[in-house]
Amino acid sequence: MATTTTSTTNFDQTVVALVLRTILDNLRKRTHWLEEGAWQKARIIPGTNLLRYVSYGDLSSDLQGLTEGDNEATLALEEALTIGYDQFACTQYGRLVGISDIALVENPHELMSVAAERVAWNALETLDRSVGDTIMADSGLDSYPSTFTARNQVTQASGSYMSAALVRAAVTELRAKNVPTFPDGYYHGIIHPYAAHDLMAEAATVTGAWIDVRRYGGPDAEDLLRGEVGRIHGVRFMESNQSTYLGTGGASSANIFGTLIYGPDYFVFGDEQSTEAYVVRPGGDHYDPLAQKALVGWKGMWGAQVIIDNDADGTQGPRAVNLVSTTSFAQAG
Repeated sequence: MATTTTSTTNFDQTVVALVLRTILDNLRKRTHWLEEGAWQKARIIPGTNLLRYVSYGDLSSDLQGLTEGDNEATLALEEALTIGYDQFACTQYGRLVGISDIALVENPHELMSVAAERVAWNALETLDRSVGDTIMADSGLDSYPSTFTARNQVTQASGSYMSAALVRAAVTELRAKNVPTFPDGYYHGIIHPYAAHDLMAEAATVTGAWIDVRRYGGPDAEDLLRGEVGRIHGVRFMESNQSTYLGTGGASSANIFGTLIYGPDYFVFGDEQSTEAYVVRPGGDHYDPLAQKALVGWKGMWGAQVIIDNDADGTQGPRAVNLVSTTSFAQAG
């Protein structure tokens, strides 16, 4: 009777394929920060740790009249395409799981399958968090309650909590910069549960201001964003504690939180395709001559950067706003 074991031919490649397939299948539907449509692709420059992306500016919306010539009307002025590019550094990430030969034999579970599943999810979470941390660290996106102009000024007070007025101001700012909405007609937002609590509590005093996700009807009820909790003032909010807690950087070390509101293609990211999975069977190298340990792991190199628009159509600055606030919850995120 034949039994499949870790020494079976191509067993390691089967585990590798399982890890990579899990990552790719869940990259879009299981991450908040890498929401489809929110980012543009950057490519690793071979031989470097740099990512590069190319952008094309929109044409001017100035009225261009036609002038009458001898035979036909012609444009008074030609306009060249605006081509820009930027490059930025990426970072390598990875994680390795070791399983002893005794555990492989005596544990009642298929530990290699468990390790493959855990490794795949760790890669996804690392990827998502690293992107979120990069975006939320960009203080150029920040907008503040009251007259504050920096994160370390935001106080632990009710006037600094997340509110419908802050959301409305952010939406107005995005519209004034000609930032388009997503195809669903809304901007999207990522909000910490504490900040969402304050927003919903405050908005509850205004009839019809906050629409809870459970009250959606029609197509909206069938096409929810991951973790979506509701919408207000043209923004659909997803709840997440991934990267939305900004630490104790407020006034008097107050806990502060970020609520990001954004339109499509507001940042560039690359390159998830660099992610690789590895499996070493027991006795797979000279460091394990007695075949005592199996290894399952992953590594990848990627980075993200917020796009700063400066197009002829009048779009200026980033396509996102980060609302920095404290919350009614005194504890950290």
